[in-house]
Amino acid sequence: MSEPQVIELPAEFRIHPIAYFAVFMMGVSALVLAGVSLPYLGWTLALPIVVAIWVRRLRTIVTEDGVTSVTLRGRRSATWEQISGLQFPRWGAVRAVLDDKSHLILPAISFRDLPRLSAASRGRIPDPYAIDSPDAERIDADETQPSSTKPTDPADKGIDKGSE
Repeated sequence: MSEPQVIELPAEFRIHPIAYFAVFMMGVSALVLAGVSLPYLGWTLALPIVVAIWVRRLRTIVTEDGVTSVTLRGRRSATWEQISGLQFPRWGAVRAVLDDKSHLILPAISFRDLPRLSAASRGRIPDPYAIDSPDAERIDADETQPSSTKPTDPADKGIDKGSE
């Protein structure tokens, strides 16, 4: 079994740099739109700049004291004692659920970042991918059913041989 990952603090979680390709494509599209009618669609040239600033600014910073969320509107922090769990909504960013039932949005963190987040939090946030012990056994779905419920004879499956 591999050793737990050690991460230097403060650890920053940022949006993947491939997002800048989307900004580039948005810029090309805005250039085409602005070329059609500059007086009416010239404002679209500002959109890629705003999105690039947004991609650059969004991040989550994990420190020894807690978590800091950095968005376009500003920063918001929570200590480890205030965090009671994480929520993974179907659409949207990961949220830290605080003791007062409010949420702290953690931008640039996804489910695949949990091992790194767990290491950065020094185990305060559990890693769902980690195996508790090297002797841990995996349970197969077939082993959970008692052998008496497994149909082996065609008659047990509800097939009547006489009607064929």
